[in-house]
Amino acid sequence: MNIYIITTAGFPNYGDELLLETWLEHIVKKYPKAVIWVDCHSPGMVSAMFSDNFRKVRFTDFVWRVMWDCPFHSSSESMVYGLGAWTTHQVTWKRFHHAARHIQQADVVHIIGAGFINNIWPRHLAILGIVRAAPYLKKNVKLLLTGAGFMPLGDNDMTLLALVLKDFHHIDVRDQMSYERLQAKGFVDESKLTQSGDDTFLKAMVPLEKKEQEPRICLCIQGDFWEEISTTDMLKKVALTIRNSFPDILPQIRFYEFIPSVDNRFYDELSGHLGNIEYFSFEQIFYSGLDIKSSDVVITSRFHMHLLAARLGARGVWINSKPGYYDIKHQSLVDSGSCWQELSVTSEEATIEFAQPDLEKLEKCYLLKLVLANQIYGEK
Repeated sequence: MNIYIITTAGFPNYGDELLLETWLEHIVKKYPKAVIWVDCHSPGMVSAMFSDNFRKVRFTDFVWRVMWDCPFHSSSESMVYGLGAWTTHQVTWKRFHHAARHIQQADVVHIIGAGFINNIWPRHLAILGIVRAAPYLKKNVKLLLTGAGFMPLGDNDMTLLALVLKDFHHIDVRDQMSYERLQAKGFVDESKLTQSGDDTFLKAMVPLEKKEQEPRICLCIQGDFWEEISTTDMLKKVALTIRNSFPDILPQIRFYEFIPSVDNRFYDELSGHLGNIEYFSFEQIFYSGLDIKSSDVVITSRFHMHLLAARLGARGVWINSKPGYYDIKHQSLVDSGSCWQELSVTSEEATIEFAQPDLEKLEKCYLLKLVLANQIYGEK
């Protein structure tokens, strides 16, 4: 069994790394003798992070290199480039053609955590075309796409997307809007289409008991994607919300870094508003875990902090750093059972409810993803 995984892990970003770890654990357990190649934009980084635990897994950047050679800037143009990458545009990447054989020899090609394939990063759409048009050596190669979040994507792009996805064996999405857009007008064969949420739902998680513990405030405020929102107003709103929610004495406050050297952007300013804040680096989280308890209160703009903290039983609220993208992502978690409210930067409300997640509903999301994982990889 030759399995070829395509991922955006390696930036690094804790959510992306957890996605890869989760799928590797599942696949290696099911197929311990499989030859697994992971194709990502930073194979050196990913190898350094994962080789100790997955010694037989190999790392490359072939598909990403071909995609980066795409000279176009729109989603549709990128998809067309991808479809012609093996023929019309082959000359642009001939210098690393020897790396192509691993995807060509695959029994399974699996694009995981595909929330990076949309108009936020139009060139990424080329990856779909590259995968579909590859000259595979095996007739029954299985093409898989899971955890996809295609919004935002225009109507014309959706029509071409449907054509590109036609030969995929299974397309799984994480949000209702992506599902409905693909379902509309018969874009995708419904027998191939599912909505099982983000791929990190495949990770088994058990909430830590409260044991009458005092709540901690856990902050995860990303340093990117704030072009449309005043960060000054956002930080003031976060500080005001915390002070209004805990008027007598502030609990212990933690700040979590999901992307190194990016998510530390607002730490000093929040410390100025709120006093001493304990900092948890990406490295601490990656190697030691998230350490969120069900007694904790979370304020986050990061999607995977929302997902993971809610699954661990924490109450919380989310901030929409990029309308049209992050609101769709976060709403998918609310619909899945997090029950968290949005903390609106522009709202004049002085207080907000930190809602308790519906753990039973969130557990069903895990089971749904597990069923999907077993279905698409079949029996040994």
